[in-house]
Amino acid sequence: MQALEYNYRFYVEQYMDTFIKVKLNHDDLLRADKFVKEKITAKATESHHIVDGSQEYKRSYTGALGEMAVNKFLGSDFVDLTVGPSSNYSVPDLGSCGIKSVEWGKYPLILKVSRYPEIIVLKHNDDTLYICGIATPLILNTFQSLDCVLSPNVIRRGEKTGFYGFDKLISPIKIKYVLESSITGR
Repeated sequence: MQALEYNYRFYVEQYMDTFIKVKLNHDDLLRADKFVKEKITAKATESHHIVDGSQEYKRSYTGALGEMAVNKFLGSDFVDLTVGPSSNYSVPDLGSCGIKSVEWGKYPLILKVSRYPEIIVLKHNDDTLYICGIATPLILNTFQSLDCVLSPNVIRRGEKTGFYGFDKLISPIKIKYVLESSITGR
């Protein structure tokens, strides 16, 4: 699997024509920036934020932009820009489905054992994001590798790994249907 980091084109880029491009506006970027700065200040005393804080702004900003992109795509208003203890926010972003966002050229970090689906989002730049699709827990738990993880700190913590199964994602066009089905149980 070591070739994963060198073969982003094979594992990710070749599927670009199936991704949905979302453009964010200047106000979205300002809201994300303000939220992330408040979040970092509020969480500065939490142990894993102290240990893993070197990329905190960049990672949180990418995550906030990913949520805003999915929000815009779905035409909904689920983005929660409130701040509090991390334990209060350790739930899927959409109730039954999470959102994993990562910068272009990197693989999304996921839990080693995923229990709910994740919408995968790639940030091309601050205002251009791509919704790649939904990964079920089975897909997340199958197509993962530590070879996709760049940070030694993430590897050392032992909770997360990298996801590379972009060819297995459920099309972004089906996201609304999948989310509605998971909520209604149909």
